[in-house]
Amino acid sequence: MNSVFLKGNITRDLELRYTTGKSVPVVEFGIAVNKTWTAENGEKRESVTFIDCRAWRGTAEAIAKWFHKGKPILIEGELAQEEWEDKAT
Repeated sequence: MNSVFLKGNITRDLELRYTTGKSVPVVEFGIAVNKTWTAENGEKRESVTFIDCRAWRGTAEAIAKWFHKGKPILIEGELAQEEWEDKAT
């Protein structure tokens, strides 16, 4: 099973578009997930993970309508890792 919950803040403006052919709505956005903890020496530490997200159909339209850059969001979905080669020389 591939299931994940992520809570973070939207990092950039949402990009709502529609697929060609069937005109299915899709929204793409990024979130920043913050983690804070106290190290063994008592020092406060923080790390941030940036994640690109994509939502489809009714979920895409709802996110595009109600959310914007900087707003917190809680999402449930599945993880997918994309790989590519940088062909710039």
